[in-house]
Amino acid sequence: MLTALDDRPQDEDARGPADRPPRISLAVMHHPARAAALPRLAAACAPLPVTPVADPCPLGPPSPLRTAKLAWAAVPPGATHHVVLQDDVTPVPGFAAQLTAVLTARPRDAVALYVNWNSPYNAYLARRAAVAGSPWAPLAPREWVPTLGLALPAAAARGLAAYLAEFPDELKDDDELIVRYCAEAGLTVLAAVPHLLEHQAGPSLAGNGEHGARHAAVPTDAPLPAGHWSGPVPGGGEPPRTTGGLHYAVELVRSRCLIRLMRDQEPAGHPFAWSWADWAPLLGADPAALIRDFERTAGPAGLPVGTLREVWAAGWLLGRDAAPPAGRPVDRAAALRTWVLSGLAERDARRLTPAVVEAVTGLALRALAAGARAAACHAPDEVHELPGPAGALARREAEALTFPAPEQSPPVAVRCLPCPYCPSGPAELGRALAPLPYERLRVLPDRSAPLPEELELTLLACELPDARAMLAVTAGARRAGPDRRFSSRAAALVVRSVRPVDQLAVLDRAERWWDGRAGEPDGPYVLPMSLRVAARCNRPRLPGLGSGGPATALDTYYRAVRYAAVARAL
Repeated sequence: MLTALDDRPQDEDARGPADRPPRISLAVMHHPARAAALPRLAAACAPLPVTPVADPCPLGPPSPLRTAKLAWAAVPPGATHHVVLQDDVTPVPGFAAQLTAVLTARPRDAVALYVNWNSPYNAYLARRAAVAGSPWAPLAPREWVPTLGLALPAAAARGLAAYLAEFPDELKDDDELIVRYCAEAGLTVLAAVPHLLEHQAGPSLAGNGEHGARHAAVPTDAPLPAGHWSGPVPGGGEPPRTTGGLHYAVELVRSRCLIRLMRDQEPAGHPFAWSWADWAPLLGADPAALIRDFERTAGPAGLPVGTLREVWAAGWLLGRDAAPPAGRPVDRAAALRTWVLSGLAERDARRLTPAVVEAVTGLALRALAAGARAAACHAPDEVHELPGPAGALARREAEALTFPAPEQSPPVAVRCLPCPYCPSGPAELGRALAPLPYERLRVLPDRSAPLPEELELTLLACELPDARAMLAVTAGARRAGPDRRFSSRAAALVVRSVRPVDQLAVLDRAERWWDGRAGEPDGPYVLPMSLRVAARCNRPRLPGLGSGGPATALDTYYRAVRYAAVARAL
């Protein structure tokens, strides 16, 4: 039963007896352009009364912060909890009763009622809780707090209002300030799983249209079982860590499965994540076992096999991470379906019919089960530093890979160099570069010079760079000074026509500028970045490291040495 607000003193908050029903006040951040939405929203929240809080300057520049200041200050006397919703949400059926149950179960915490389906960390943490059977997802301490719907104890809400009042409206983003406030106030921030809100389709009035479609990571239309919200919070409210002590998330972005490591020196939403194929061992997972499981499973028709492998990798890593379930899981299919819908590249999304969506979601469910069966920790063989050129190459590459991701990527012009071993050309290189998270990245036309503000990078036409390897360009620009011309390892070897027997030593000498032990080179600076090459290329691998070498990053032993160096650096 819901309890109406009364005139209790303002300092009475969530510290009362656990069996006392919460007294909830509910404010809606409202823009006049959405006036027609208020009656529907008020009806969906009934019998909780809704207080609209209008944007005080609706014709001004978009600023959620401007309205959030007023909404969080609108705590009436007697409230134990204050909830702020945005006016473009759709509450679940029975919202008021579910919200009351949520705040009865977690009276002292900050509770997000929604997580966006492609948030960098929080969407993964919400899905992890869903498949692990927990009604609560401890959210990432450095990612913005989801503010489409957020509940706070009343005293914390008043404190937040005072905190936000200190910042100018021009900062715009209330969610990034709220995560700072919660950390300073010592509030545990949880997401309710499944979510109690869905985001409506329609244009953003806050200037977030470039974010694309926004929906709940773990939606629900079904009634929740009795006692659902009584489940424990995993990990005491802290986001889970790997066996190596790292916070991480698994992402599905543009049809790629990526690993996002949470590092203090990197912005939460940076796009330079790590490829699962190279870096799953950092999570204690064996990528070879993942591939074996995939190859035993018949994939659904409708999407390329490479895309299906990435979806499988995401589900497998999630299943391995969330096993064994701590309770009764909610609708796993719903959580995975939103991952598929939000994580595919446009070329793949165009192929999604309802039947294909369900087939790919089924594949992800099978991957989830396979990952759970493989949950025993995989410990890579201990690899020590290699002496000589090979060890230097691995150490430098690890240093480049662990360089902190920047807030903004520099503009890069790529010079395409023909490969003597395959017919790849600028078109193939352009397609390989297209998915990379650079605001300005282009292939230079023949004999054209880069623009003054651009870094120049020479690659072979058949090279396949990934986002994390490209951090070597940013790191190199910090080291090289005014000369802004760089080259991959393979391109440098082709230009210099180096004999195979001399290649490791030549690369080591060419990269010594990275260590500060050499002056400016005759041509571009050679970057410590090992890149894959297109399957059609017949380029020979480097000798000296078993069956392959660092110019292709495919040699097993070199990869093990590089992994060990990265693990030590993180």
